[in-house]
Amino acid sequence: RALSIFEDRLLSSNVQNGGIMNLSFKLNNKNRIDIKNLYTLNYDASSTLRGGVANVDDGVGSEGYSNLVNFNRLASTQANGTHVFGKKQTTLTWLINYGNTNREVPDFRIAQYALIEQDRYLVLNDFFNAVSGRFFSNLHENTLSASADMQHSFQSGNLNSILKYGVCRQVRNRTFQSREFVYVPGGKTVLTKNMPNQDLGASNINPGGIYLIEKTSVDADEYNGHSSLHAAYLMAEHFYALFKSNNKPQNLKLIYGLRAEQFNQFLTNSYFDALGKRLADGGITLDLLPSLNIIA
Repeated sequence: RALSIFEDRLLSSNVQNGGIMNLSFKLNNKNRIDIKNLYTLNYDASSTLRGGVANVDDGVGSEGYSNLVNFNRLASTQANGTHVFGKKQTTLTWLINYGNTNREVPDFRIAQYALIEQDRYLVLNDFFNAVSGRFFSNLHENTLSASADMQHSFQSGNLNSILKYGVCRQVRNRTFQSREFVYVPGGKTVLTKNMPNQDLGASNINPGGIYLIEKTSVDADEYNGHSSLHAAYLMAEHFYALFKSNNKPQNLKLIYGLRAEQFNQFLTNSYFDALGKRLADGGITLDLLPSLNIIA
C-alpha cells in the first residue's frame, strides 16, 4: 500500500439567513390553534489547496485545488391545535406539518497537478475524484405529515385511568440529480506553471486541446425517492392510590399499550423506469411494538 503525506490549507465562508413567524389563536379556554413558520437559507463556500507527496516510494509530488459552494434552503410550516371537551375529561390534539428542503451544488471544481522533479503537470484522466473536473447536483425534498391524538380521563373509586389513542401519517418525496465532468484528453499530462483558472479557463478550452466530457451515469446519478409511514397506537394508564406519605398520595402506576407502524420506501429513475424496474425497493414492512410498565 502506497504511503501518502498531504497538508491542506482551507479558506471557507458561511452566510446564514433565516426567519421565524409564530401565530397563536386562543379561541376560548378549551380551544387553541398555533401556527409556526420557519425559513432558513445557508450559503457555504470553501477553497482548498492540498500539497504533499502522493507516493513516498516514487517521490511524486501532488498539488490539488478545489472550490466548493453549497446552497441549503429549509422551509417549514406547522399547524397544531388543542381542544378540550366536557369537564376537561377528553382532549383532542392534532398537528399538520409541511417541510421543503433544497440542497444545491452549483459548481464543484477540482484541479490536480503532479510534481516530478522540477516539472509540474496538470493531470487528466477519466476519474473525477482523482483528477481535474466539475460536478453539479440538486436535491429537492417535500415532506407532509399529519397526526391526531385523543385522551380520555375517568375515575372509579381509588382508581384513576387515562386512555390514549392516535394515528399519524408521513409522506416524503425526494428528487436528486447530478452531473459529472472531467477534462480530457484522458490519461495525459500537460506541462504547465499556470494556476487552474488559466489552465482550465474558457480561453484555454478547445477541441484540439483540453475540453470537458460528461461522465454522468444514467443509472445511478439521479433518482426519485418516495417513503411513507403510517402509524397508530392505543395506550392506557392506571393510577391506584395505595396510601399517603407526607400528605402526598403514593400510587401504583400501570402503563401498557400497542403501537403499529407500516413503512414503505423505494427509489426509481428514468433508466430503470424504461426497464420496468426500480433502482431500490425496501418493500412494505409492518411492525407491532407492545409496551408494559409497572411503577410502584
